[in-house]
Amino acid sequence: MPDISQTLMEDISPRTSPQDRDAPIVSVIISVSSEKLHLAGCLRSVEAHIPADLAYEVIVVLNGVSGEYEQLIRPSAHNARFVRSEIPLGFAGGLNRGRAEATGEFLIVLRDDSEVTDGWLEPLIRCARTHPNAGAVMSKILFPDGELQYAGSFLFSDGERLPPWGEGPAPSAADLQQVMEIDCCASSSLLVPVSAWDAVGGFDEALYLASYVDTDFSIALQQQGYQLMCEPASVVHRRRSSSTARYDKIFDERKNKRHFDAKWTSALSTYSDRRDGSASESLERAKERSRRHAETAKPRPAAMAVPAFDAQAQAQRIALGTIDSLTEFAAFVAKRQGSEKKSIPIYTLGTPLFFGTEGNGHPYSASDSLYEPETWGAWIRGRLTLFLPLAMRTRDAAPLLLKLDFRANHFLCAERLSSSFVVRVNGGRAYEHRETRTGIQSYTATIDPSLSDTLVVTIDVDDPLAPADAGMGEDLRPIGMALYDLTVRPASQD
Repeated sequence: MPDISQTLMEDISPRTSPQDRDAPIVSVIISVSSEKLHLAGCLRSVEAHIPADLAYEVIVVLNGVSGEYEQLIRPSAHNARFVRSEIPLGFAGGLNRGRAEATGEFLIVLRDDSEVTDGWLEPLIRCARTHPNAGAVMSKILFPDGELQYAGSFLFSDGERLPPWGEGPAPSAADLQQVMEIDCCASSSLLVPVSAWDAVGGFDEALYLASYVDTDFSIALQQQGYQLMCEPASVVHRRRSSSTARYDKIFDERKNKRHFDAKWTSALSTYSDRRDGSASESLERAKERSRRHAETAKPRPAAMAVPAFDAQAQAQRIALGTIDSLTEFAAFVAKRQGSEKKSIPIYTLGTPLFFGTEGNGHPYSASDSLYEPETWGAWIRGRLTLFLPLAMRTRDAAPLLLKLDFRANHFLCAERLSSSFVVRVNGGRAYEHRETRTGIQSYTATIDPSLSDTLVVTIDVDDPLAPADAGMGEDLRPIGMALYDLTVRPASQD
């Protein structure tokens, strides 16, 4: 049996011949920032459905995920090369990190929860070669049940978008068969010639974490003279995204929208006005504009060479951006909560926060982070976000090492044998664990608040399950971890 660890680090698929090892046609790039195990299915589908005679490489960017996750996923990655970043680079940063390692003529971006189908890749390459001015070609994206999810979109002067079918329900996936010129592509499955990627300098890392990354990249390609295509003959399935409106997601969208609008003010003015006429009329004008652009598309060379990836510089940018955003983030949440929670009280280190019905911890949590509390505590809605403004703490103060103590219970059953969760403080990973024990468990993490006046604590719980789906009563809420109490204290109190 070959050495699996050696195979995993190779740049090419076992299907390629030795003379092709240094010349892949396609580089598949997958940036992974969630520790859900969807990546295994994505990698299996690529290996099963990529053309047998095609030289290719698969690059997986471990974007701030744990070493434990890497070990779990490696057995599914027989033909992948792993690139690790200890800090989360954001979606754009993760893709650019993958590009720095890629050597193929075409770059294929996949989301880790995408699964490709038989004959998926050939139409993308054929479309790109048939349309030499194409800067990106995306697949037709379906939900796992076969329902049409996305096939690109058309952009308007206010930065909003509409799918090809407009504001109504999506048509049958079988009804969408013609190659289309579009304004915006999606990174669920996206082919980009390496020359086009480099011409626009890759994805904009200022759009941290992920909102507007795809739309920004699409406009950049169009402004550089490229056309964008959707090739429905290429079919990819992607899981349904969560519809939970978390404050951190809303904040990310609004922050990035400001950057996006400022960056593209002039360019957006050339797109159709969505308010001019009916929705169907404005959509037709947008489609006509896209067709005219495709007819006149003439790619321009890059103004400058793409700089080499600098992990240290990117880490510094992210750290400074995170610290500068915390006060704005906390103020945003307080404003969003309005009359429900008029302000976030100052948190005194060493004060236990309880999350039962009458608990004192609720003013610190985003209102959609927890289900309705019970007498003992509350179940987490996938992600808990806590904002803890610290008393007597300034950026000029000396660093203070802290301990985070919390107690929790987990929903375990035959269908959910373990419960995985990750705790982050101010964006940095502080604690992670895969729990297999029942009953109340105690956990402690050591954290460095990095001179911030506010601690933003998040707890992400993987793969929650509704008890009803496990045949255990009628509770339809997806649950995984329940929080009893939490305390942040100086480490010196040990």
